[in-house]
Amino acid sequence: MKPALRTVSSSLVVRFFGPTLFHCDGKPLALGLKQRTLELLCYLMMNAGHEIRRERIADQFWPDSDEARQRSALNSALWRIARKLPQHPGLQLHATVDTLCMTIDSAISVDGGWTISSTASMCQTGS
Repeated sequence: MKPALRTVSSSLVVRFFGPTLFHCDGKPLALGLKQRTLELLCYLMMNAGHEIRRERIADQFWPDSDEARQRSALNSALWRIARKLPQHPGLQLHATVDTLCMTIDSAISVDGGWTISSTASMCQTGS
């Protein structure tokens, strides 16, 4: 049985500073991700709108592993992120064979004083 996706149709807030990354209608939305996977999600979100090569990410997050193990670890982490990421039309993870790109719509509030303009057009999704 598949777990239900977290569909968020109301206000979604991203808070990089604090114990919970996502808040929906003012309430924390716990993802239940392990530390390295959560760090990967934050890295992708902080680089929203930029395509990043998978090899670069894998080498940054698993520098002591061989290439096959890095690829496997990255794919596993992305699978976990995809299962836990709030389903919101303004928050998308685009993955190709070679690159990853997170898009965050300007309708989503992000803390830290960052202003994120709509990044959807900045990622090439291969379509």
